Amino acid sequence: MPDNTIDWGQGSANNDIGWGKGPINNDLSWGMIGEDSYGHDETNLMGGGVGPVNTIAPVISGTAERGETITSTTGTWTGVGTITYAYQWRRNGSNILGATSSTYVLVAADDNADITCLVTATDSEGSRSKLSNTLGPVLGLPYNLTAPVLSGTEQVGETLTTTNGDWQGVVTITFAYQWRRDSVNIGSATSSTYTLVAADYDTNIDCVITATNSLGSTNQASNSTGAIAGIIPVISGVPTISGTVEVLETLTASLASVSGVPTPTSALQWQISNDGVSGWSNIVGETSTTYTIALSDDDKYLRVVQTSTNAEGSDTSNSASTVQVVGDAPSISGVPTFSGTELVGETLTATAASTSGIPIPTRTWKWQRSANGTSGWADISGATSSTYLLDAADENNYVRVVQIETNGLGSDSANSVSSGQILLVSSFIDTFGQPAMGLSLRDLLGTDPNVLRVRRDSDDAEADFKASEVSDGTLLNWVNEAQTLFDENFESSTGWTLRSGATISGGSLNLLNVTNSAEAAYKSFGSIPFQKALITITVTDYVQGAVDVRNLGGGGNTSPNITANGTYTYEITLGDGNTNWGIGTSSGPTTLKVANLKVEQLTANGFVRTWYGQGNALTASQTAASAQPKIVDAGSLVLENGKPAISFNGSTAVLELSSSVLNSQSEFTHIAVNAPNFTNAFSNFYAGFTDFVNYNSLIRYNDDAKLTVALGGVTSNPTYNSAVSYLAQQNIVFIEFNNARSAGNQAEAFINGADIGLSTGGASTGILKNSSNAYIGARVASNPFNGTMQESIMYLDDKSADRATIETSVNDFYSAY
Repeated sequence: MPDNTIDWGQGSANNDIGWGKGPINNDLSWGMIGEDSYGHDETNLMGGGVGPVNTIAPVISGTAERGETITSTTGTWTGVGTITYAYQWRRNGSNILGATSSTYVLVAADDNADITCLVTATDSEGSRSKLSNTLGPVLGLPYNLTAPVLSGTEQVGETLTTTNGDWQGVVTITFAYQWRRDSVNIGSATSSTYTLVAADYDTNIDCVITATNSLGSTNQASNSTGAIAGIIPVISGVPTISGTVEVLETLTASLASVSGVPTPTSALQWQISNDGVSGWSNIVGETSTTYTIALSDDDKYLRVVQTSTNAEGSDTSNSASTVQVVGDAPSISGVPTFSGTELVGETLTATAASTSGIPIPTRTWKWQRSANGTSGWADISGATSSTYLLDAADENNYVRVVQIETNGLGSDSANSVSSGQILLVSSFIDTFGQPAMGLSLRDLLGTDPNVLRVRRDSDDAEADFKASEVSDGTLLNWVNEAQTLFDENFESSTGWTLRSGATISGGSLNLLNVTNSAEAAYKSFGSIPFQKALITITVTDYVQGAVDVRNLGGGGNTSPNITANGTYTYEITLGDGNTNWGIGTSSGPTTLKVANLKVEQLTANGFVRTWYGQGNALTASQTAASAQPKIVDAGSLVLENGKPAISFNGSTAVLELSSSVLNSQSEFTHIAVNAPNFTNAFSNFYAGFTDFVNYNSLIRYNDDAKLTVALGGVTSNPTYNSAVSYLAQQNIVFIEFNNARSAGNQAEAFINGADIGLSTGGASTGILKNSSNAYIGARVASNPFNGTMQESIMYLDDKSADRATIETSVNDFYSAY
């Protein structure tokens, strides 16, 4: 509405007359005066257009910073009588509670706001208000006006830069920077620039600016980049190849250094060329770091190609070519030779002639036989190692060895010269004559005969074993074959003695509310002959108490007691024991079920039932199990000086021989190999009679007690004890008896080749006549044999001329001294 008009409702400009609300100076207003064109409020508090009139608006002065005090003037007013003034401070047009004095201290809430003060003047006619000028914005904490802006190339390796943005606030404002990767702080990235690294690949980067002044700090994030680009792979240098460039050798490729983001993946491809310069082609399927040169690669050249790839692209690099691949067929220089004694039963050993070839040839052998040593050579079946054991088929024939060298490029062979005519090898027995007694655990005949019949105590089974089977594990494995003595699923109560309320039903032994007693149930299931047994018990439905498996004959309980459901196993040492075994309660009352009880062999003993004489010699045997010596003790083969031996227990163990062949002998030779330690004098071979002159004799025969060969009365008459001292060692004992040496019955003893003297047994006729059986193992209770024996051989003639040769032959096998 134009000036100088009358408006009955509301005036809109200066000098209006308005019956309702006038805007500013010189208004006639019956109600509310509104805003002038400067935005100042003026209010007639009394109504009717009366009260002081503002002629100069209030003015705020002071520093627009938090903590500063600002002051408002009243402005200039005209009115009737005394004029009083009231103040109301405003923040962004809204009253500030309690801020009603002419001064106002700026607080944190005023930061970045516009401050005004509404002054109200009052006189006797009424009140009017006038708004001051605006002071602001108030400077406080740093306040961001324009966000920071990033610039730079958004690729790994490039540098980004951020501006600070525009800020207001109490000076001085300082700035700090924190770069972020996908909104997560990047360690140590705290300057206004940041160089993008591999970890930034395919992420978004921004920077948080922290503006700080004396009042505190404010953060403002910059704009964010797009996904950071990577770097295409770049291979530095070339891959390399190492290894011997010969057919069937393996080459190894080493990758060249490669850079790129993301980290490139490198692959290899082996290639082949005829000249090493051009015409390179891929070798199908050869993409690993190693390549075994094929036979078909002979005379060719090889290289490897490295290809490194990432999401940004790829790069390739070729290795240098190898030298020309080398390969040669085998060639043998000269002929093979062999060594060894050319007798049946002896072993020949081949030595190869010099060989060349690339790759290194593989060597094989074959032995051939000929009737004349010059023609008709035929391969010997199975003879394909570098050694060959001459057998009976070779007797009177000739042998040679063929060396064969083979590689992928060919083969070559060469024949040795012929052997001489192969002769029959003499066995130990053949060499020194057929003995009357030839007992040994080695092969005396050269034919690998049965030397033992053995009984195992796990089931009393018996079996014969050759000399080779005693030493190669066959005997031991047979003795230790697992036997199951007992396996009870409690299908019935037959044979069980049940006590204290125990019952058997449904496949279980039910120990339900059994009171504490010596046993709840037992069954006589036979003696347990094993040295060691594995007992297994399965318990179910356990409620209370404890149970164990026990030998009711005094063998004790298994341990620990069973106090929970489950399957339990126990290894226990048994031996021949009481037959009453069962389930016992060890604390009561007991409530549980036993579903299974099993007893299995872990180790056993092997006893000598028969010691077979080799050739036509006597055989020693023992039918009584309790008197049989051992060859396997608690699962292990009895050994003496590393060789199998028979163990005599020093009490009951004895083997018996028929002695008819010993009758009417005027001379004999006895060789024995025995353990180094035994408790009494060496007395391993006795005649079966009771009227002995000297229980400490070495060898005893009987013809009405007229002949006793003893270790007393040697020429120098040493004491008996000194003779015994010779025997407390690993012994090969050689006894010669020859009545023709002088009057009386005399024998000379040698231990480990040393002569320990001549022994005189009396002045009888000197004829060995034995009407009873002879024994090995000492039948005399006061002088039992306690030790091991490996050999006992008796010739019924004087072998004194062969003694050194015999002892050497025996010691070569037993290494006793």
